Amino acid sequence: MEVVEIMKKMKILASICVILGVVVMAIPFLYHYRGQEKTEALLSRFEKTLEEETDEKDKGASQSEKTRNSEEKKAFLGETNIIGIIKIEAIDVSLPVVEGVGTTSLDYAIGHLSETAAIGTNGNCVLAGHNGSRNGEFFTNLNKLVAGDIVKLIDVYGETHLYEVANLYVTEPFDQEVKIQG
Repeated sequence: MEVVEIMKKMKILASICVILGVVVMAIPFLYHYRGQEKTEALLSRFEKTLEEETDEKDKGASQSEKTRNSEEKKAFLGETNIIGIIKIEAIDVSLPVVEGVGTTSLDYAIGHLSETAAIGTNGNCVLAGHNGSRNGEFFTNLNKLVAGDIVKLIDVYGETHLYEVANLYVTEPFDQEVKIQG
């Protein structure tokens, strides 16, 4: 009788271990899904905001409509800190760009180093992003770019700024040289 009870307990323990293993293995997929979901939501909302602004201009919206939509846009941008979108067709990248490079921001977007030139202005506009993380792929395939590939940055005004890849090199996380404005 004791052997049968011990076998039952071992089966229960083995079942619990299998279930815990599946749960632990599922966690990275959950993080990835949630990160991608947040990234997609930001992209969609930003693009919708730009479309509404364009429609407003095309239709000759009243001043009160323009003011209301402008306030909604400011609230959205302030809430998300989003300043643009980066698109790199050569490696199938379309990601939101946020102001700042804090850990939380880089979990769902590409960050802009605040002390560098803004999107579309003179100087070095430095962007930072994970080379893959539990929340998404982000810049995982950046090493596949070649000289001549085009990087598009769309700013909060809907203007597209084109940059051509001149060369590729790896920087260290705290490399200050990329910040030098010249």
